Amino acid sequence: MPSLHHICGIDELADAPIGTASRVVSIISPQAAIPPELLHLRDNLLVLRFDDVIDGTDNYQLVTEDDIARLLAFDRDHAQDETLLVHCTAGISRSTAAMVILLAQRRPDDEEAIFAEIREIRPKAWPNSRMIEFGDKLLGRSGKLTEALRKHYRIQALQYPEMVQMMLAMQRQSELPIDLVRPQP
Repeated sequence: MPSLHHICGIDELADAPIGTASRVVSIISPQAAIPPELLHLRDNLLVLRFDDVIDGTDNYQLVTEDDIARLLAFDRDHAQDETLLVHCTAGISRSTAAMVILLAQRRPDDEEAIFAEIREIRPKAWPNSRMIEFGDKLLGRSGKLTEALRKHYRIQALQYPEMVQMMLAMQRQSELPIDLVRPQP
């Protein structure tokens, strides 16, 4: 079954189904300009500005709980058949986390199926853990969304070992399954 939703990187926006999306979320760094492909959108566009980091680092802006609250409010009154398009710089971390959170709001208690859908939409998805933790809290999921994220990371690390190296380079070791980074004796 083809997905109704779309996740992409900023360089893929020109070919993205912007015209058929009911709601569009653009996640860009604080200093970036809104992509020109989105300038004509009004009420169905949410622009969030933060960097793809998971802990405090000089010169980077962390996602806040308020950012995730705005994301949830943006899609709170959705119609069941409304489609989502979410983009960030690469279409791997912030955008996939945002889509997980939006789908979790639409489908309570369906965490693992949501991550399976994210892998279908964006095979190399590696959702930003800080975003998911805020979403989990705000949706009252009591850690279920975060636990499903951990299972997702294991699947992704085994399927795409290069993602492990990328997360290590980005200093996001805390997201990696420890036995895949340092095999246990």
